Amino acid sequence: MKQRQVLGVLGSLLLIVGVFSPVVQMPIIGSIDYFRGGEIDGIIVLTLGAISLGLAFAKKYRWLFLTSIPALAVLLITLIHFQTKISEMKAKYIEDVGDNPFAGIGRMALETVKLDWGWGLLFLGVILVGISAYLEDKPRNQTGDTHE
Repeated sequence: MKQRQVLGVLGSLLLIVGVFSPVVQMPIIGSIDYFRGGEIDGIIVLTLGAISLGLAFAKKYRWLFLTSIPALAVLLITLIHFQTKISEMKAKYIEDVGDNPFAGIGRMALETVKLDWGWGLLFLGVILVGISAYLEDKPRNQTGDTHE
């Protein structure tokens, strides 16, 4: 397998696995994965990861741009949405509790809401798929063999 194909396959697999990995950690609720029971952004990234895997195995590397760019866009939009929601949730909580003596407990719980390691898999996967699409095949030498 060429380096380009390895990167495409590995990146695609990271995208697929990343969809089912925890992306948000919340108190009481626990971890939430990107798929979240079939929401559209997780389905889109999962589908793009599966298509990327097929394209990498078929050695259709240029087509990987058509999967990596939309996957990156969906990931960025969702990440920004999560960050915005977390910030809004914290601000609303502070506004709602006022001088409540138990406000510190809730504030402490809100501070534990964080992004989780699944984002690393997803972004690494989309980057590897994109690199695979970008790399050039090495020219053949005079014996017809390719340089690896």
